[in-house]
Amino acid sequence: MARLCFHEVAGVPGLLTDFVEQFPLQLSVVRGVRDGTDLEAELRYARFLGELRPETNVVWMGCEAEWQHLSSSAIRELQAIAVGSGSRYVPETAGIYGLVGDGH
Repeated sequence: MARLCFHEVAGVPGLLTDFVEQFPLQLSVVRGVRDGTDLEAELRYARFLGELRPETNVVWMGCEAEWQHLSSSAIRELQAIAVGSGSRYVPETAGIYGLVGDGH
């Protein structure tokens, strides 16, 4: 099973720049974009990040066309209409990190 090495997932309660300051390494922030609207917002975000912490790299990853319509807002709307209807779009956390079946 393939794994992404040297990664950490963490919730950030404040500014991302404050969070990454605690690591004495050059970091790259990976952000996902669905379409041009996302990219426009991400460019503004990267500009602020670059001004606050220029040594942090930003990498954008696009999604497959079949998933471009999905957003947390859209899934919440589905859930509000019919409880459970959005669950097909939300993966299990353990499955995302390849934890199913190996106990890690």
